[in-house]
Parts: sequence; structure tokens; C-alpha cells
Amino acid sequence: MDGLVRFYKQIPKAREILLSLLSDNEGEIPELKSGKAWDDVLREARLSRISPLIYRRLKKRNVPSVPDKFKKAVKRDYLSTLAFNLWLLDELNKLLKNFRVKGIKAIVLKGAFLAEKVYPDPGLRPMTDLDLLVRREEMASAHTVLETGGFQAIDQRRSHFPPPFTAYLNSLDYRRPGRTFPSIHLHWHLVNSGTPAPMFTEKVNMDKVWKEAVEIKMDGIDVLTLSPHHMLLHLCEHGLRVRHSLSQLILLFDIDRIIKYYGEELRWERVIEEGRAFGWDKLCFISLYAARRFVHAPVRPEIIKALWPEKLVWEDKIFYNLLKGKKQFPGASYFIYLGMNRGVFNKIRFILSTFFPPGPILAQRRYSSDVKNKYYWDRLGEVFSSLLRFF
Repeated sequence: MDGLVRFYKQIPKAREILLSLLSDNEGEIPELKSGKAWDDVLREARLSRISPLIYRRLKKRNVPSVPDKFKKAVKRDYLSTLAFNLWLLDELNKLLKNFRVKGIKAIVLKGAFLAEKVYPDPGLRPMTDLDLLVRREEMASAHTVLETGGFQAIDQRRSHFPPPFTAYLNSLDYRRPGRTFPSIHLHWHLVNSGTPAPMFTEKVNMDKVWKEAVEIKMDGIDVLTLSPHHMLLHLCEHGLRVRHSLSQLILLFDIDRIIKYYGEELRWERVIEEGRAFGWDKLCFISLYAARRFVHAPVRPEIIKALWPEKLVWEDKIFYNLLKGKKQFPGASYFIYLGMNRGVFNKIRFILSTFFPPGPILAQRRYSSDVKNKYYWDRLGEVFSSLLRFF
């Protein structure tokens, strides 16, 4: 426990080192006095999922103060990420071809799109799963295609088609029996959170998301991806989900890369308009502010000003102060979610629904078909462990 506490205290320093290494401004790297300190930097690089980016940067930039042990470690991370991603993208290619045969349209989300199209090398953007958005009405057909390919939904709601929209989880996780990878997440809504999000779930216009989706080619196959403005908004919302809370630096680099990738195609007036319509304007403001401040994402000041909330409530200020000190941790953005619930009654209801979500949702997060009392104790443990990081 003492080692973990020490590591959390070192996170701001480790993040400062990592951001300095990745900066275009080749200034001096803050000095570290021991190998153990570089071990902390490597650990944070892996937790933030940017060790492949660090490897690429060190290939171009000579930094004598970086130990060889660190350089070899990030090189291994890059090579393993590249091999794993190429395998995942091949699995995606096969699945999309099977979907196309059955006339099922799917939107490629987040990691696969970013690794294949946005980052200059598929080994630079780590992935753990494949995320696809499918219309609710086509979930049953998509389910059949995956089962035919040997996948099973490890979820108790797998027989409920079309699946309902919820303020929590809106996806199913498919895997081959006895295997962890590949994990294929089929989503039918952009909001997919273990923390209740009734504040904006119903505001997200999925018909508009589908209508404005863009057709592109990935590995020679015609596929759909989100429109530029919806893609950026989705990354902002995803980065501030409570389990992420912008605690991984890759989430900020994703925002930076997507803005640069689209360039003039990205219509900022649509980002602002849809952000407000979806109830994501505050999430967008905080994510873009953080990306601009820490990774120098090309977000113009007038965009930040246009998204600036009318009022930052005390819950927002807690997260904002953590962010300024580079101390954000998984769970920290719960304060933002809490602040979105106005009034004492709504806040109490939100807290209770966090501690005691619907049984099926809790069971789904445990990949179980049965709701057990133990899951509620586990849930309490999750919440309190996040609180301990804050205090």
C-alpha cells in the first residue's frame, strides 16, 4: 500500500516528464535523481497508454537523460501494441465483411478508427477491444453474425432484442468462449457508462448521428464512421466518463489528433451546436480546455469561450483544480456528473443510483446472468476506493 501511495504522489511529476518528452518544444527534461523515479514515469506512461508515442518521439529526439532501460521498455510496448493492433484490425476486417454480406451497417468507433486512420502508425494507439455502433433494430442480426463466427455475448441481456436505451450501459461484449481477446463491443447508443447519465442520455439524437455518419475506406472496405463534429464530441464525452476522468493522457492526444486529422473539415460551429443539444457542452469545454493546455491541441480560444458554462458549480471546481495540478484520477469526473444534477433531491437520487444501480446493469458489469448481493458490496468498494484517492 505504501508503494501505491508513493506512486500516486509521483503522478503529477511523471506526467510532467512525459509531456515534456512529447512536446514539440525541445527544452530540457526535468531531472530525475533515481532509477525508481524513471520506473514511476514508465508506469504512468503505460497507465496513460502513451508508451508507444514516447518510443516514436525518442527515435526522433535525442534525450541523453533518459535511461536505456526506459527506452528499451517503451520500444517493447510499441512492438507489442503494433502486433496486437494488426491482429485486432484483421478481426475487424473479417467482421465488417460478414456484416456487409447480411446488409448490416456499423459505425467504427474510437480505437480502431484512430489507430487505422488518424495516428500515423497503428502501433501508436493502444487498443483493448473493438467498438462498433449498430442500430438497435439490427442488433439481433449482428448478434447472429457474431455467434456464427464463434462469439458469445457475455451478458445477461443478450436475448433482449431490440435492446433498450438506458442511462447506464448500452452495449454488449462479445468474446470467443474461454478467450479474453478479441473483445467486440456492439453499441446501440453513444452513451455507455457504468455511472448513471440520465442528464444527457436522452438528449443524444441517435437518428442524427446515423444520418450524418460518413463513409470511408478501411483496409479496402467501405465502412461508416462518425461525422467529424460527432467524433470530436464523442471523444470529449468518452474521456470524461467516470472510469476515465481524463486520467489517461492518450485521451487528450486522441482529441489533439482528431482535430489535426480533420483540419478544415471540422466545423466548430457544429461542435458547439451539437454539444449543447446533446447536453455535452460542459464535458466538451473541459476536455478541449485540457487538451489545449496539456498537449497543445489546436483549439482556438474563442471555441473554449463559446463552450464556457454559464456557471462552474463547486463540484466542477473540484475536478478543475485536480486537472490543473495534473492530479486527475479514475473516478474524479464523478464530481462533474454530480454537478450536472441540480438541486439537493436530484443530487441525492444520483448518488443513490450510483451506489445502487439496477440489478441487471450491475450484473452486466460483472459478466453475470444473476444479480448477487455481493455485487452491491463490490460496488461500494469501487466508489470508496476512488474517494480514498481524492482524500
